[in-house]
Amino acid sequence: MDGVQQTFDEDSNHKHQSHEMDSAGFIYKIPIWCEIPTTIRREKQSGKGGREGPQGKEDIHTYIGHDSFPAVLAATEVTSRVGFPILGVEWQKMENPDLRLSMGMKPDQKGVRIRRIDPTSPESMILMPSDVIQSFDGVDIANDGTVPFRHGERIGFSYLVSQKYSGDNAVIKVLRRNSEILNFNIKLATQMRLIPAHNRGRPPSYYIIAGFVFTTVSVPYLRSEYGKDYEYEAPVKLLDKLLHEFRQSPDEQIVVVSQVLVADINIGYEEIVNTQVLAFNGDPVKNLKSLASMVEKCIDEFLKFDLEYQQVVVLQTRTAKSATSDILTTHCIPFAMSEDLRT
Repeated sequence: MDGVQQTFDEDSNHKHQSHEMDSAGFIYKIPIWCEIPTTIRREKQSGKGGREGPQGKEDIHTYIGHDSFPAVLAATEVTSRVGFPILGVEWQKMENPDLRLSMGMKPDQKGVRIRRIDPTSPESMILMPSDVIQSFDGVDIANDGTVPFRHGERIGFSYLVSQKYSGDNAVIKVLRRNSEILNFNIKLATQMRLIPAHNRGRPPSYYIIAGFVFTTVSVPYLRSEYGKDYEYEAPVKLLDKLLHEFRQSPDEQIVVVSQVLVADINIGYEEIVNTQVLAFNGDPVKNLKSLASMVEKCIDEFLKFDLEYQQVVVLQTRTAKSATSDILTTHCIPFAMSEDLRT
């Protein structure tokens, strides 16, 4: 066994587990973030006979010597069971002296002001907007949000959070408006954004009624709809939710009409694409499963979907449900909803 090979894509700054064999024919999946003393040999391959990454960038290969392989395997076993947390707050720098004075801070006090708190995070039960975070695990935070790093260097205090795993505890010292200093022991958790960054390996969820295809918005969905430049091409409202919106409950989703499968029943609605569904028959749409459930159980005369931009879709309930089967057959779609909605 000569070692273990992994690739690092310099262009995207993402670390990947290699699926290639080493020279001895062995293949292993090792997270490159294992911080274990190892015998490592790094090589670059490019040019004639080599392999190039995206846009001609060189692939960098890390070889972990067999002498340290048991320790790396042990670390892999640990890291595969946990995730990486994030502090569920957005904060503001406190470099302005008038701002610090208005917050009741003394000249020797430093920290950052909490702007917003994720309502679904553990921090929401303890911290408050306008709290000043002064330290994290005993490390003082400067007014610009940095903490000491290497000799003579500083780094954003989110670095301290990144050294933790989900489920770990951290002690946070805050200053409240009444000049009260409080210490909280917080259990850190992985943050789930309103528009998630990935689908955790699951196929996309969908629900179809009368040719209307409803689905949820995620970063992979935006990328599939608008390409790699989705951050510039996607609708402004979706981008605003992607960058700034917090979930109000753990199961909240952004549900949209992805497309309309043309049929007689949906004439006039064909151009509705990637438009958020706000309510159904007057009830707010919390997630895709709740929407599907409300539609399937509806016995009213009409199905009324309230969309953003004050658009509405109205269909006769009986006609819409009977037309769905024919539309699915025409488009060779076996089910009106994804498996996760059927269970």
